Amino acid sequence: MPQETHPAIEVVMAVHNGADWLEQQVATIAAQTHRPSRLLVLNDGSSDGSGALLEQLEAAYGGWLQQLMPVPPGQPRGCVMSFAELLAATTAPYVALADQDDLWDPTKLANSLEMLLAAEARAARSGKPQPLLVHSDARLIDAFGQPLYASWWQRQGLAPPPRDLWHLAARNRVMGCTALLNRALLEAGLPIPHQAVLHDWWLALVAQRAHGLLQMPQATLSYRFHGANLSQPARWWQWPQRGWAVWRQWCALRQRFGDPQQPGDLWRLVRRRLRG
Repeated sequence: MPQETHPAIEVVMAVHNGADWLEQQVATIAAQTHRPSRLLVLNDGSSDGSGALLEQLEAAYGGWLQQLMPVPPGQPRGCVMSFAELLAATTAPYVALADQDDLWDPTKLANSLEMLLAAEARAARSGKPQPLLVHSDARLIDAFGQPLYASWWQRQGLAPPPRDLWHLAARNRVMGCTALLNRALLEAGLPIPHQAVLHDWWLALVAQRAHGLLQMPQATLSYRFHGANLSQPARWWQWPQRGWAVWRQWCALRQRFGDPQQPGDLWRLVRRRLRG
């Protein structure tokens, strides 16, 4: 198909002190076989050279890369609020989430869109738009681009896909940087509530509730593992706090869609979280 007949995709990216890898990542997004119509970026309080680099990239890509109003240096709001603002500013029928430091495979968007369009065609028979999110596995590389692990899912001990909504509610199993979602999901998931633990987790829950969480078995990008994004396991004294956050997110999901809360929901969620 000619490029102009392709459905429009926008990519959103929150940036915080990402100057070391940002230019490489933007280049892999621009080089997609299904090139997105726009890369929308929010500089979330960076104190390194990210701001100046983004201005250079904005000029170099001739308006294809666009910035929202940056957050003042040293005052980051965090990824949830940043991505919430970015997603609210999109207009395309399909939107992909991007980290600042990964390397996308050239066919990442094309392959994800193919799966999503097929699911939309199936859903169209019911006559009602279905919220959909496609996600995938990822390879892991180090700060210098050297391979670490062939599969993020295997390294994290995940058993994808989620067995049900409770399984996903207890533990996030979706890497947002691999995700492509449709407008129906944005309409259902936005605004992202303040109780959301992570923006990608929230969107995945909304998709799973609608039976619209789709999974590609192959890796579609190389996820850069470095000192700034290494997650530390929770200490025992942090368990109640993290558990409470998961519970509040679950309650927000129930409230968003008017689902009745059951007396045993809390213990059911705790059991699922302990099982992993």
